[in-house]
Amino acid sequence: MVDAICRPKARVLDVHDGDTYTMLLDVFRTKFRDRASTAEIRLRDYSCPELETPEGKAARDVAASLLSDAIEIHVELKGQRSMNRVVAWVWIDGQSLGQALVDAGAAKPGARVG
Repeated sequence: MVDAICRPKARVLDVHDGDTYTMLLDVFRTKFRDRASTAEIRLRDYSCPELETPEGKAARDVAASLLSDAIEIHVELKGQRSMNRVVAWVWIDGQSLGQALVDAGAAKPGARVG
């Protein structure tokens, strides 16, 4: 079971590119009612190609597909920021979104953001 305090549930509002998303975070365990928080999330420790390239558009599409197919999404917040985005790990159905992007050829691991 995922700890809701360190890994709040999330809903995806927008996929900007392969490693940046706007999400609604249930940081107060309210099932996304009145006290949920919207955040720009930058995936920690993984990097996707820039959106201006064909590879970047493909990475965005892979991320969007993985996120839309997920039954449960959690975000592991670390309190760090990069260009006004919250740096965090994202988990889809208990698995690392970053690793899923690497497995799909859409990201590289080890790009230290945050």
